[in-house]
Amino acid sequence: MNRITPNLRTVVALIVALAASFVLTGCSADPDDQGLTEINFLLDWKPQMEQAGFVVALEKGYYREAGLKVNFLEGQGATTTAALVGTGQYPLGIASGGATIIARARGAKPVSVALINQRSPTVIFALASSGIRTPSDLVGRSIALTKSGVKYDEYRALMAKLGIDRSSINEVDVRKAVVPSLMSGSVDAALGYTEDQPVLVELQGHEVIRIPIHRYGVNILSTNIIAHEDFISAQPDIVRRFVKASLKGWKRAIEYPDEAVMIYAARYPESNEDFVRENFRQFRPILFSSATDTLGLGAQTLEGFRETERTLRELGIIDQHVNPEHAFTNDFLPRIFVDNPEVEDLDVTRR
Repeated sequence: MNRITPNLRTVVALIVALAASFVLTGCSADPDDQGLTEINFLLDWKPQMEQAGFVVALEKGYYREAGLKVNFLEGQGATTTAALVGTGQYPLGIASGGATIIARARGAKPVSVALINQRSPTVIFALASSGIRTPSDLVGRSIALTKSGVKYDEYRALMAKLGIDRSSINEVDVRKAVVPSLMSGSVDAALGYTEDQPVLVELQGHEVIRIPIHRYGVNILSTNIIAHEDFISAQPDIVRRFVKASLKGWKRAIEYPDEAVMIYAARYPESNEDFVRENFRQFRPILFSSATDTLGLGAQTLEGFRETERTLRELGIIDQHVNPEHAFTNDFLPRIFVDNPEVEDLDVTRR
């Protein structure tokens, strides 16, 4: 995306103003929706259990209670969603802290209003029989990965931070064939999300070792709720109601995970319920941090955005400084607290 010029900024502001006007005056043909404010919510990808809290908020009627009729729209990745929301084409979306910084570096204006994932879910994983336990164990071995996207960015940052020469590792670009490559024995390890690809391997009866990248101090902020900064200025009450209803949905999903799985599976019957259940069990601890202890679900910190911005610059993903203070706001957090139901730390090896 090219940098937004002053004239284009004016156009974007007009687009956002028109969108805000439509949101307030648009109505549905469904009589049950009369009096609700209709709003489009652009997802980061296709439906997945990592969106559980939003699905629960929708199906339990929390958005309706907040006076909103929310339409979920499939996205094409966090970076694309951040760009589209950040240029006023959608009022709200799911992206990531990293994508928010990237979009702002390119002249768009998304603002993070709640951080769902409190740490990165990216892991290096391998079969327990491989003997791989740390990143340095990859030297002289092979790893399946996709040489694009945030997982790869974090992997590169990890190797640079630990001083590991990547030429000593056989990096096999397999695109979507990460799990088949590991299962076939063609690679020794793989790169994925802790709640996703490793679970697929475990469901086939294999013992898996996870090496969380965040444990080594690499943490590009992940899933968040974003809004265009002009939309925030024009419609703060809508943003506040949406964030509160969404986090209420996340609280419900965390406290009643079996219900959340059933709600998700009923809405998306093509999903594998066994995978969805284990996926969410692995995912829930990612929603908590020391910041959520004080600010509640969705908490964000300046240090988190500062570190993400610095990492993206060092990797050459952005070529200029982005003020992290402008990339997020905690003003809309409703201070919803919930106990972390996991007494064990899922950062450790899962068997």
